[in-house]
Amino acid sequence: MRRLEKHRSKKYSSQIFTYSVILIVVVLFLATIGFKFLISTSLFISRLSQRGANGTPNNNNETVILFEPELFNPPSATNTATLQISGNTTPNTELSIYINDSEQKKLTPTTYTFETEVELTKGENTLYILAVHKETKKQKQSRIYKILYKDGKPTLEMTTPADGDTVRTDEVQIVGKTDADVLVHINTFPVITLADGSFSHTVKLQEGENKIIISARDIAGNEEQKELTVSYQKSD
Repeated sequence: MRRLEKHRSKKYSSQIFTYSVILIVVVLFLATIGFKFLISTSLFISRLSQRGANGTPNNNNETVILFEPELFNPPSATNTATLQISGNTTPNTELSIYINDSEQKKLTPTTYTFETEVELTKGENTLYILAVHKETKKQKQSRIYKILYKDGKPTLEMTTPADGDTVRTDEVQIVGKTDADVLVHINTFPVITLADGSFSHTVKLQEGENKIIISARDIAGNEEQKELTVSYQKSD
């Protein structure tokens, strides 16, 4: 009887493991290509519904479904003026891409996806896409995307210690200031910054000369870096 219970328990555990693996595979599929596949499939089916029995497009404009164009994961900020964008649309539509309410580019995708480049101006840019169906003249506008273009490095000012300082303790307080909303790392460790960009962090020193690297990186990917040399000498 005990052997039968062990067999059932082992079989049950094996089934749980198998179901868990299947669940993980399904989740990974949906999180990567599955979602885009479902969108493309629905667009394809919609396109087929617009065609008659002989495979030619229907003349009834009411049957045409025009989907709102959408970008794939556009960045909120960038440090380059030329931005590569891609997204979903309805085939047989003419896309007009607007940057800061000015039409910058036209294209006519032959598939359900599109890819192109746009040029940004410094500062915050608004981007949206207007899709016009070539046959029905129906229109759909995408939502408005806001993208910051910034190519200047953030400021990084060090208060203490000074480069080349010698201390008598095995710790030193690094104090400095950068711009607001900037990520600071000291020797690869993230450091908390206040609302005004000021920060402080204690670094453990080894006896002798110590190299300390401070980096500041903004949301656009621009980075400033400084290196300090601090020597630790034990007190006699």
